[in-house]
Amino acid sequence: MNLTLKDLQNGFNQSFSTNIKISFDNPNYNFLSDINRNLYNFAGAKTYQQLTAFNDMLKGPDGKLVSFPDFRKNIEEYRSTALGIDEQYNKNWLYSEYQNAVNSGLGAKRWDEFQQTADLFPNLEYRTVGDALVRHEHAELNGIIKPINDPWWDTYYPPNDWGCRCRARPTADQPTEITPDVEIPEMFQNNVGKSGEIFTEDHPYFTENGIKKSNVSDAVSQVMKDDYLSSQLPLYKQLQGKYETLSAINDEGGSIFQESGFNPDGEDLDIARQLSQFGDSVILLRQDQTQATALIQGIKSNFSNITSASEIDSAISDGLGIAPVTILNLSKGISRQALVSSLSGFTNDPRFSSFILLRGGKRCVLTSMDITLKKWDILLQINL
Repeated sequence: MNLTLKDLQNGFNQSFSTNIKISFDNPNYNFLSDINRNLYNFAGAKTYQQLTAFNDMLKGPDGKLVSFPDFRKNIEEYRSTALGIDEQYNKNWLYSEYQNAVNSGLGAKRWDEFQQTADLFPNLEYRTVGDALVRHEHAELNGIIKPINDPWWDTYYPPNDWGCRCRARPTADQPTEITPDVEIPEMFQNNVGKSGEIFTEDHPYFTENGIKKSNVSDAVSQVMKDDYLSSQLPLYKQLQGKYETLSAINDEGGSIFQESGFNPDGEDLDIARQLSQFGDSVILLRQDQTQATALIQGIKSNFSNITSASEIDSAISDGLGIAPVTILNLSKGISRQALVSSLSGFTNDPRFSSFILLRGGKRCVLTSMDITLKKWDILLQINL
């Protein structure tokens, strides 16, 4: 699983021009988190299907496992079959999957760029490479122009098949009136730039041989936790000697430390505990006698408890002068409209990279890019 995952991550990174590194100062934090989870799930499902193929190899015509004497008698035949399965999954199919990860990374990068220039180029045009290898279905789409926000791109944004080389380009030309009825494979009816998925749930790895996608997701979540825990352990040991430990590293990989001689108040501790429960390493630092700041994953951040809408603007303003990450612990009475109104006022402020929003035991991250592109659907993660 890990080898497949690494290959696919490398393919995506190659064209997206970034590493899938989950840190709050990355303007693509939310998107890369979704991509990373999708690749974990895909690699886990692929491993399941490959193991199923190996197990089926050992079954006789009656569906029962062959006896050991029969297995030993035909060992070379089984060896040849096993090598064939390995070649199919880890060479032939992996090559196509890798190329799809590369093409999807390029498509995702371009989609992000299109949003930033949408005021100048509000439409996109579907383009093929124009050679003899272009699929007939894709050739029919060549030259189609639709607005960037048209749901048509949710289905037809490239890549649209294995090895698809099509692309979209920004344009100010008028949308086309006629749209051909072209069938795209279900697993490719996807806009990776919006969905954060390279491999959708329609892929056979997620549907064949009685697999339960929920079980795969649960198992993959545990693998991700274990990986996260192992990556945080060296940091935890290092910080033990420099700061006082408030909370030992937990099952999610999170931990809390405090600056020596500093006793943070109850509100700051409450926010730190919430962040730790989500897997973050938190170091509480003394900002002044009344306010704490913190290093969250090594990035300086500040805390604010928000109990009314009138407190949002001042909390954001205070935070921007202190740290690039502002953490807002929102009460359940805060409305979506009030929060969006306040955040929108800081769209072009260069002093921050992201907001961490906590509410009702849930967390989401809004980066500067998310706010610029008005990706307010992220607030649904905290039921706002």
